[in-house]
Amino acid sequence: MSTHTPAITLRRRRYTGESVQQARQATSSLPPGTSPIPAAAASAQQILEARVLLGLLECRNVYTH
Repeated sequence: MSTHTPAITLRRRRYTGESVQQARQATSSLPPGTSPIPAAAASAQQILEARVLLGLLECRNVYTH
């Protein structure tokens, strides 16, 4: 049984786009100490996510005003 809280379930939902029910099922089946956010499926996905995040950080004023 997992010790993940509803806040962790909602955080996973935010990062993955899953429904609340899907995120709840996924986090409830994780062993304790496991990250609730899944790792990137491939190194290309990691690079893409890093570049998107960097782009958002570099242009943060465009998105936060």
